[in-house]
Amino acid sequence: MNAIDPITKISFSIYENKGVYALLLGSGISKSAGIPTGWDITLSLIERIAKAEGIGGIDDWEAWYKETKKKNPSYSNIMEELASTPSERRSILNTYIEPTAEEISEKKKVPTDAHYAIAELVSKGFIKVVITTNFDQLLESALKEKGVTPIVVASVDALKGAEPLAHSHCYILKLHGDYKDNRILNTEDELATYPDEYKALLARIFDEYGLIVCGWSGEWDDALRSELLKVVNRRYSTFWTTLNTPTDRATALIDHRKADKIEIESADAFFTKIKEQVQILETTQRENPASLEILKATVKQYLAKPDVYSIELEDLLQTEMEQLIQTTNTEEFATQKKPHPTEELLQVLIERYNAISERLVLITGMIGRWGTDGNHQLCNELLQGFYNAVEYRDKAGYTIYGNAQYYPLGLMYTAYGLGLVKSKQWQSLKKLFFLKNYDQNNREQLLVEDIISALAHKDLFKMLPEYKNRTQFDVTLYGLKSEFEELFDWFELYQAMAFFQNRKKLFPNEQYRYTYVGRNGYSWTKQRKYTQAFQRDETIDAFIKAGFIKNASDPLYQEFLTAYATECNRLGFP
Repeated sequence: MNAIDPITKISFSIYENKGVYALLLGSGISKSAGIPTGWDITLSLIERIAKAEGIGGIDDWEAWYKETKKKNPSYSNIMEELASTPSERRSILNTYIEPTAEEISEKKKVPTDAHYAIAELVSKGFIKVVITTNFDQLLESALKEKGVTPIVVASVDALKGAEPLAHSHCYILKLHGDYKDNRILNTEDELATYPDEYKALLARIFDEYGLIVCGWSGEWDDALRSELLKVVNRRYSTFWTTLNTPTDRATALIDHRKADKIEIESADAFFTKIKEQVQILETTQRENPASLEILKATVKQYLAKPDVYSIELEDLLQTEMEQLIQTTNTEEFATQKKPHPTEELLQVLIERYNAISERLVLITGMIGRWGTDGNHQLCNELLQGFYNAVEYRDKAGYTIYGNAQYYPLGLMYTAYGLGLVKSKQWQSLKKLFFLKNYDQNNREQLLVEDIISALAHKDLFKMLPEYKNRTQFDVTLYGLKSEFEELFDWFELYQAMAFFQNRKKLFPNEQYRYTYVGRNGYSWTKQRKYTQAFQRDETIDAFIKAGFIKNASDPLYQEFLTAYATECNRLGFP
């Protein structure tokens, strides 16, 4: 058998153990941002020292330093030679980390893909603890853009006043300090050991959390190496990423932690892939079936005694709808900055919408099947409320992503409608079809027309192979699975009548009145089946009870049958 891809293994571990993995990040995480590593700064300082002494034109500054100074270059030693106090060393470091206006315009010294990927994982609670030897604030910047305000500990004083580790949404321990703080640790003497408070915190993290090491070579930072070696327990896995073959000192740490060693292309590619895989796992993981069964039992109880539980049902619907509106209004579902749509991306998006809509699809379907008129009115108002919430959002970007924002509405609308068809509540079904709303231009339209316009007649379903030439939603969660196909066909037939009647009202002088026929128009078998069904008494009776027609001889009914057949013929069939 082929071994599982190590990044896939990490992604599963992060997803299944939410908040359990801590990150240990070194300078390699910020390298693609143009933030130099300690060695890069060392070589740069050597060059600056030499040029100040009138020496230039050297290709190998390390070799020049060894030859002239008779010792190996060291970041710590050079920093000590140039500046005798932490404040002076901080000033030197500032020039290498703080971006200029030009660098910002060139997107240098700003958060990288790795920082944004980590911030995304933090915002969703998958990562809570970050240990870093870096001085920069790139991760903090990325987190703030995601709406996360981290607890940042860059000194013992900050540690004493910080929120407890267990209570924080994001906890960043900057072992060497922050480049804007004069208390940064730069020299070998300063980094020889950590304060007792840091040691205690590190011991706890290394013992209680899994660890993902990236951008840190393990070669330097003796104090950090020492703390890693002290911890014997290994409750969760350690993953150690490398760009090159680890040094002997790093290998000793890897062996001590029994870490999985992973060769990566870059920190950006590594964390971006983890973020994407965790997102896929999150997308495809729907509501716990046991939780849905509890919800189903609760809604049944409310519907069985509407006089007793009317307030509870309304509160439940309002809470679930508010949660859905908030969730669909996050950056995950925003239309801005989305990549060019592909079938794969849209499949993931649709699965995610299915997952977050699952509870309300169940509730609305049950209300359609077992609810009273009062329940139906409440359901109608909530559908209109969700439409209004989506309609007035900024949908800049690819149109298809904006259309997809109406997808949860289509799911709930269809689930509710199928429940009404099953229970033969024809008048409530007609009210559903004729729910009105106003778009951003204050034009009155039917809710159903907007749903189908956004989903069925645009590119969304055409991009998904399993939905081509059909407009069916996956709403089989409330006990109608065996009857779903038949109910959905009838639902669309009644919907077609509503379309036709509304079209006649809007355009009374139009000779040919279009009506929406749905997926039945693409199947000769279905066309023949339901054309015959239109002549049966029970079908005509349903149209009469719903208030679509007065009787079997109603001219409106004959006009509809003609329009339906004409549209089916126009569409053709496979």
